[in-house]
Amino acid sequence: MKPLYLFLLVCFTSCLTAYSQTPGDIDSIIVYADFSKHGYTTASAYSHFDELRKNNIERVIVSVEDKSKIEAILGKAQKKKHYQTKVGQRNLFCEAVFSGSDHPHRVLISGVIVSSTNMFGKKNKPSAVITDLTEMRNYIITAVKDLEWISGFREKIAKPLH
Repeated sequence: MKPLYLFLLVCFTSCLTAYSQTPGDIDSIIVYADFSKHGYTTASAYSHFDELRKNNIERVIVSVEDKSKIEAILGKAQKKKHYQTKVGQRNLFCEAVFSGSDHPHRVLISGVIVSSTNMFGKKNKPSAVITDLTEMRNYIITAVKDLEWISGFREKIAKPLH
């Protein structure tokens, strides 16, 4: 009976460790110059990446400074499993290659939600979500300075293209 408990403890610990890990260092990030304002579901956003590639939508390579800031934001963010849902509007479609990975991850950076209420009428704190659709993980950002940076990042990416 003791070996079974030991086995379960090891499995549970490794599952928790894997779930709580933040992504490693980011080797590169590109952002697609697609600034549509309509919303997506998880599945439609995932397949939209294929459309962006097929249609050769312009790509913007993220600077080293911005990449470092995104890594820092991800490190401080609250991590949760992502479930199939609506992912909102004004998303940035990005591909990020993490150290040790041989393929890009499909990543959405949501627009900053300044004010919203839940179904019980309670006000939610301002937030943004970075969703790794490849790993099905949400990174919830609530720090005011990080939210301001994300808003500025979106404008910075869009500005030279318009």
